[in-house]
Amino acid sequence: LGKLPLIRVQLVKLRQDEYVFLLNAHHIVFDGFSLEVFIRELITIYATLLENRSVQLPEIKVQYGDFAEWQRQWVEEPSVQKQLEYWKNKLADCSPVLELPTDKPRPRELTYRGEKLFFQLNPELMAKVKSFARQVKTTPFVALLAPFYLMLHHYSGQKDINVGTVVSGRNRPELENLIGFFVNTLVLRMQVDESYTGKEFVQLLQETVQEAVANQDVPFEKLVDALQVERHLNYAPLFQVVFAFYQMQSTEVQLPGLRFEPMEVETGTAKFDFSISIVESPSGVNGTVEYSTDLFERTSIEKMLHHYQRIVEQLVQHPEKRLYELSIADAEEERQILSVWNQPITKELPQLCIPDLLEQTAAEHPDVPAMLYVPSLENPDAVVEWSYQEFNERANQLAHWLIRKGIGPEDRVGICMERSPEMLLAVLGILKAGAAYVPIDPAYPKERIAFILQDSGVQLLLTSGNVYQRLSEMPLPETFILETNSPELAKQPRGNPSVVRHPDQLAYLIYTSGTTGIPKGVMVTQRSLVNHTQRMRQIFGLQVGDRVLQYITLSFDAAGEEIYPALISGATLVLPPPAAELTNEFIFQICEKYKIQFLHLPVPVWHSWHDFLQENQLRLPASLQRIMVGGEAPSLDRVLQLPELCTHSVQFMNLYGPTEATITTTAFSMDATQPPEFYAGQIPIGKPIPNVRTYVLDEYLRLVPPGAVGELYIGGLGVARGYWRHPDKTAERFLPDPFSDQPGARMYRTGDLVRFTPDGQLIFIGRADTQVKIRGFRIELGEIEHVLRQHPAVRDALVHVHKDDKGNKRLVAYWIASQEEKPSSADLRTFLQARLPDYMVPALYVEMDAFPLTAHGKIDYRALPVPQFDRQALN
Repeated sequence: LGKLPLIRVQLVKLRQDEYVFLLNAHHIVFDGFSLEVFIRELITIYATLLENRSVQLPEIKVQYGDFAEWQRQWVEEPSVQKQLEYWKNKLADCSPVLELPTDKPRPRELTYRGEKLFFQLNPELMAKVKSFARQVKTTPFVALLAPFYLMLHHYSGQKDINVGTVVSGRNRPELENLIGFFVNTLVLRMQVDESYTGKEFVQLLQETVQEAVANQDVPFEKLVDALQVERHLNYAPLFQVVFAFYQMQSTEVQLPGLRFEPMEVETGTAKFDFSISIVESPSGVNGTVEYSTDLFERTSIEKMLHHYQRIVEQLVQHPEKRLYELSIADAEEERQILSVWNQPITKELPQLCIPDLLEQTAAEHPDVPAMLYVPSLENPDAVVEWSYQEFNERANQLAHWLIRKGIGPEDRVGICMERSPEMLLAVLGILKAGAAYVPIDPAYPKERIAFILQDSGVQLLLTSGNVYQRLSEMPLPETFILETNSPELAKQPRGNPSVVRHPDQLAYLIYTSGTTGIPKGVMVTQRSLVNHTQRMRQIFGLQVGDRVLQYITLSFDAAGEEIYPALISGATLVLPPPAAELTNEFIFQICEKYKIQFLHLPVPVWHSWHDFLQENQLRLPASLQRIMVGGEAPSLDRVLQLPELCTHSVQFMNLYGPTEATITTTAFSMDATQPPEFYAGQIPIGKPIPNVRTYVLDEYLRLVPPGAVGELYIGGLGVARGYWRHPDKTAERFLPDPFSDQPGARMYRTGDLVRFTPDGQLIFIGRADTQVKIRGFRIELGEIEHVLRQHPAVRDALVHVHKDDKGNKRLVAYWIASQEEKPSSADLRTFLQARLPDYMVPALYVEMDAFPLTAHGKIDYRALPVPQFDRQALN
């Protein structure tokens, strides 16, 4: 705007009879309709000059300046103010961003770098579109816009979608022949409800378009100001995608000795994330997709366009079908998902149980160390070492004792002790007896421990002396203090017990957070555990004598990923002291001193340890071969910095899996030598491990194609038996697997939103419900809110997740007082600590008079005050 002229013309001669006429005009003085006026007048002038006549154009009664003055006046008129109120109501509480899955992370600021993709619509298809439009009494514009909404819905997973479009703004006869900027931008907000038929959805969209056109006089920039939209430098306000449809009488102009033909021009720019314009003319139906190259690769846009055209075809051919009956994925994409990216389940199901595999290992490698317990780095004499033979025999003695106590298949035995040789002994002894163990963290509040003991119905509790002292005031089942030198165990036989074990027997019952404020027990069978154990041994490449650090607490199911693959491989488990004593320095020293080769850490611990190494200019211990992380998304920046911390090659793996699908479902091996843009800002969660299948489905259980967002469902051998004593919850989350050829096969609904990359890797997007992950633990925010509302001074509570200045997720509790005497943050924290695990206790507490609501009466999370995470507050 600061450099004249705002209209520039150039004539390029290609050959004697062929020229390119270039017109470059700033949008503020020239819109698409101005082009028609310009060409019409240019042709008139050209023809007149050819005949040596004086040029006479139609008289212009008004100028653009007159229009600008009118506009300034009419926006203050009552009719336009009424239109403004319409838009305020229509766009209240609309989603600020359409979260289309992108190939690259959104930059901090818009660069407007872009490309165009040109395409054509089949004339026969366009004829069907017009016929369909006449049938439902709408326009081709609306008939083509409806499939665009459906495509965006499938790709984003959102139902409430804003699309931008333009109107000419030439609503007075005097403006028809003016050159200038008259167009206005309209925001078309539409709710995609797939229970409607195609015909019903198009008719509803027609109403939305008619309303918008009837209220088109409010200039878009005035609307943005009036709505007080929060502005961001990296995306446009109110909408980021645009749809336009034009009908032109002719694209060719004939003059004596001269023919005009429009050219498609690549400008290298994109005004929005994604926009599509379709132009119908006598020569055909041509379309242009303009997209941001900061966000999308061309192949992704081609996929989206393919799916758009596929929906157009289905919608116009079957207008009476419900929208959920339309399929966005084509047959080839479904074959790729089900047969290429998902391998068939083995016909030979695992027949052995974990104790059988351990006994085989002990027989083959009796003298290899099975376990090293390192309670202190300063006192080498305190280290406890058991060979496989000794470990197996000690576990046998405990198993014989349990069997004599009447413990057998499907019985539950609780384990409440800190990490120690006895803890490991308890796990294997219970499994050898054919029973299932129930892990309980001693750090849990007494109320939670009491609930798990009662709900699980454990017949026996194994614990240690120091833990028993803390629990002795509680009502406990029969309790046995497990000690390695116990006289009772010393009397028992050392041979393998003769117990009939079956792969379908319960292996462990582990409790997770519950949406109703009550934890749920997940039942995992021996078959699922054995499949996971054998597959992860292969993936990790564990060998006899390898050393694995057993870091994760037993009440977190990922501990099994350290324990079982190591013990069936002849590897050595190195047990450090309880997690509370495991500083970053301790982890480094134990890895270095005891030559740890396989390190498995929750993502927040990995982040903290990485930063510790970097700040202290340390390098990873030379023994480390593989680092595995899981629980939540790891920081890409930290992983890409991994080579700086290494003097040798270290494999980094990102693991994903819910408790209900037996620890790990998918795995991804990171290549830190790839440039950052290779990962598009996020590390994939990978592909399914063998005998596990993954499906990305929409809410109607249809497969969504690669690139589109859907909910992750997990099938195969990893699927747990269900929830303990919750048949309703089991039926809700464990569904029949429609893609399996095995009778009775089920799939687990994770609640996680994901998408496939073009090569079949899964990308984690977020949650479909209120569940979050903090420090690797899955948490239902509703459980925390439920407990907090039990405080006598709290009338209502809301828990939300914010990130601190280091990007770590933090729970923040917002609460409303029920009485004048108000508790302090410390009081609320103490109240929750007595009832919830440490990882579920919010970091900060914010008192409010009322929770902010949207125009539709829902909690407006964007309006919640963002707390300051200072060190003192977090402490």
